[in-house]
Amino acid sequence: MKMTHHAALLFCLGCLIIGISSLASADESAPGAQLQEHEAIDSIASLKQLQLQNLYSGAYHNQQDKSGNSILLRLLAPFRIGSREHLARASLSFITKSPTGKSGLNDLVIFDLLIFHQSWGGWGVGPAVLIPTATDMKLGSEKWGMGPALGFETHSGNLSWSIFSQSLVSFAGNDARKDVKNSALQPILSYPLSNGWSLGSSEMNFVYDWKKSDWIALPVGGKLAKMMKFDKQYLQFSGAYEYNLATHQTGPAWTANFTVKYLFPL
Repeated sequence: MKMTHHAALLFCLGCLIIGISSLASADESAPGAQLQEHEAIDSIASLKQLQLQNLYSGAYHNQQDKSGNSILLRLLAPFRIGSREHLARASLSFITKSPTGKSGLNDLVIFDLLIFHQSWGGWGVGPAVLIPTATDMKLGSEKWGMGPALGFETHSGNLSWSIFSQSLVSFAGNDARKDVKNSALQPILSYPLSNGWSLGSSEMNFVYDWKKSDWIALPVGGKLAKMMKFDKQYLQFSGAYEYNLATHQTGPAWTANFTVKYLFPL
């Protein structure tokens, strides 16, 4: 357990260091850089992002008088290996309240997409990795996992839409815990309004559990976002609400979130 605690702390420290360095590099490049609303939501946009998101679930399906809250830290960082463009993403949540009564870090998920730009948009493919960084067994899987990740984005007039999918299958970890074998599918829609405002879909992470042969999460909802620029720094603020249609499962019934994205055009 100590090793996973240290891994999580090192990840948070790495995010902080990279975020600070991104701020410095953004200041140098920002005068000529212009950012469009759709770049903040594209699943494969070549854009540095540091995202902080608070998610509150006020009710749970099949669990009475339960609620939960978590804070998500997510870092997106484009990079190159030779002439090949990549996009890496790391996501880690701190659970502040859960139905189990436990709080702490959950598991870390990382992916690395190889990006291919096309005249109609672009797509990317690469590996996704699950790392057991949870600080309590009730907050994570205690499993190492890996699988494919795929992203796609395009535009139709002013409407921007993307699809991101990743699958994770456990291959090591605590033998006493259930194996992980699931796939997540995330459709992303965004339509610009005016003065930096936009409407779009909520997180909408549909999750299919291959061991249960069933969807365990089917959240549907909407989001209102506002992009702003403070001096040379772009920020996007958004609020979203979604309802989970997988009512037969044990999980959040509804979730409201507030997100701040620090955006660094290249």
